[in-house]
Amino acid sequence: MATFDADELGWRDAYKLLTGLVVPRPIAWVGTRSADGVANLAPFSFFTVASADPPTVLFCPQLPDGRADKDSLANAEASGVFTVSFVSRALFERMNETAASVPPEVDEFELAGVTPAEGTKVPAPYVAEAPAAIECRLAGVHRLDAAAVVFG
Repeated sequence: MATFDADELGWRDAYKLLTGLVVPRPIAWVGTRSADGVANLAPFSFFTVASADPPTVLFCPQLPDGRADKDSLANAEASGVFTVSFVSRALFERMNETAASVPPEVDEFELAGVTPAEGTKVPAPYVAEAPAAIECRLAGVHRLDAAAVVFG
């Protein structure tokens, strides 16, 4: 068995190691809306269920190299809500398009050519073509050195 010292790995190597070890791993396709009304859609490979009582999921935006908060995190914190759409094989390529770094004024639903549907419990968009989606109220954010853990 190989061993690794996390203190000696850079974030890119740690990401590659973790995403290679923890499989299969679903992708959270997180939908939010800015205060200006711009829809945001971004994939997060660090995503899982956290609790059944209360029902809770989490996703983790990586913030390497001291960059500003990603739009999904900033929007979720400002609005208190987000959605998680699940990605089918048919949506895989369009999901990849939303991984691009684009300015906050770009609507990633439009960029990827997917249909935004409005949540019924929370005012946040989800992907209408997705096989399933979860509507979340922000339950908390735990900030790490170069990432955040977002609970909903």
